Amino acid sequence: MTRTVTSKAPKAPKARSGEVGGPAAGQALPEGVTHPYDAAWSRPRLAVFRHGHTFTWCAGDRLVAIQRGRVANAKRATLITDVHPADQLLVGRYPVIGLLTPPADGWGDSAVLRRLADQWAERTFGGRHRG
Repeated sequence: MTRTVTSKAPKAPKARSGEVGGPAAGQALPEGVTHPYDAAWSRPRLAVFRHGHTFTWCAGDRLVAIQRGRVANAKRATLITDVHPADQLLVGRYPVIGLLTPPADGWGDSAVLRRLADQWAERTFGGRHRG
């Protein structure tokens, strides 16, 4: 299923305990990762929605960004698959709550990103997560 979503961005939620860098506006991230919203118009990126989180890997980045919820990170997004249509689509700049180190040669392979997301969820939730 492919569809294009266009809407105004809702206000970003306040950071919760454990989130990297606090609120989305002006959030400073370490070198090697681009905020997915900042890359939305200028760089290719690979993103998957799994376990209630969006995992985004921008071309050239050494780290994968994790955001809570199903985040489009742009005013316009093309959704290739809609795994959890009941989850609200968040459009706009939302906080990055964690970072993952992907394999050096895996960019562009969605299976690699899905596997990385599943491993993170297993470590984080210990099997008590939705797939």
